[in-house]
Amino acid sequence: MRCDKCGTALEHAGQGHTCRSTTIVPDRPPGAWAEATGALIGLIALAVIADLANGVLRLTGRSGSLVSVASAIWLVGIVGVLIMGFVWNNRTRRLAEAYSADQETYVWSLGWRLVIVAPMLASILGMWRDSDDHTKILVGMAARAVVGLGVLTAVLISRARVLRLIRDSAAAQQSAGQHAPA
Repeated sequence: MRCDKCGTALEHAGQGHTCRSTTIVPDRPPGAWAEATGALIGLIALAVIADLANGVLRLTGRSGSLVSVASAIWLVGIVGVLIMGFVWNNRTRRLAEAYSADQETYVWSLGWRLVIVAPMLASILGMWRDSDDHTKILVGMAARAVVGLGVLTAVLISRARVLRLIRDSAAAQQSAGQHAPA
C-alpha cells in the first residue's frame, strides 16, 4: 500500500506519516551547509588545541609571547565558534525546511544547545587560565577539553542526522518516482 499523495510505502491503511516535499530535492547537502559545518568543526578543534597548548606552556613554566599567542588563538576560536554556530544554525534550518522536515529537530537538539552553552562555559572556566597553580591549570584544561569535545560530538551527531535526512529523502523520492500513483 502506498500514500496517494507522495507514493511512500505504507505498512497498513490509515498509517500516519509525513509526506516529503513533492519538489525535487538534491541527494547531497548543499556546499554552503557543508562548508559551514566544516568551519564550525574546525573552529571547535582550534579552540580545544589552542587551550591545551596554552596549558602545556604554562605547566612547563614558559611565559611571554608563546602563551599570549596561544591565548589569542583560543579567544579567536571561541568567538569563531559563536559566530559560526549562528551561521550553521541558519543554514541547517533552511536545509531542514527544504526537505520538509521539522527544523527544530535538527537545530535545537542537544548539539545546538551545547554550541550555545559551551563558549560560555569555556569563558567561565577560563578564569583559571592565568593561574600559576598546576592543579588549577590541569583542572581547567581538562574541563575545557571535555566541554569542547562534547560540543564537537554534538555537532557531529547533528551532522549525521541531517545527512540521514538527506539520504532518506532521496530514497523516498526515488521510491515514489518508481511507484507513482496512477
